[in-house]
Amino acid sequence: MNFTLYLVCIANLVQARRCVCPGEPNVQKPLTSTPPTVGKRGLAYNDARLVNTLRRPCRQCTWAYNWDWKDNGLSREVEFVPMLWNESTASQLQENMNVLRARGLKYILGFNEPDHADQADMTVARAVDSHIKYLNQDSDVAIGSPAVTSNEAGSTRDNPKSLDWLRGFLELCGQRGCKVDFCVVHWYGSTTQADAMISFLHRAHDACPGKPLWLTEFSATGSSDEVEIFMMKVLPILDSLQFIQRYAWFMTAVGNLLQSPDTLSSYGEKYASL
Repeated sequence: MNFTLYLVCIANLVQARRCVCPGEPNVQKPLTSTPPTVGKRGLAYNDARLVNTLRRPCRQCTWAYNWDWKDNGLSREVEFVPMLWNESTASQLQENMNVLRARGLKYILGFNEPDHADQADMTVARAVDSHIKYLNQDSDVAIGSPAVTSNEAGSTRDNPKSLDWLRGFLELCGQRGCKVDFCVVHWYGSTTQADAMISFLHRAHDACPGKPLWLTEFSATGSSDEVEIFMMKVLPILDSLQFIQRYAWFMTAVGNLLQSPDTLSSYGEKYASL
């Protein structure tokens, strides 16, 4: 390149933030090298105000849910995913579908931990009946399975838990014609069990073949430093696993991902930045 062409190139660079020199192809280059947002990472919340504290530094935190059909003041800049927690809220959800669609409804989460006595607490047959009754008609929305726990202890044929419950639900749904577009699981353990969590997710994916998986609650007990290390290990894996469509840490709350309403905790900073 001669000196005259070099000066032309510099002028183009100053004007357009890119170098297009005479005789070279005019190829548009991005103005930033920042990688595109993955969008898997979500925020499980009760207080919508706390979501704002986290989402500002967390470019990947694009969606949120609160175990309810109404968003309770969540910013319109964040995708809200409603949940049918159990049958008691079904009429409210259906009555407000137009409101949810106006907000950009794409997904609905199914019953919350039907395999847990203190949560939705439903048999497989009852869950399938209610799923068909309340969720099958929403053909333009992706519907999630009920969210099962990771506690497989004590699972029996008559009282299935965790993935056994999910397998039974999907089997009966296949016979009855349920609309299930993705499967949902939760995982709880200790910070020393990162490998166990990933193994559980692979088994959950095997239990739900051909469908993406959402991990809508996960948490690990340990010190703040240990939770940071746990996150540093599992978050990149969750982002890289193709069958994991979305995930959310439990939860967006003070004493957890936040130290105060306006400040992230040390591992909240990891969740926002990794």
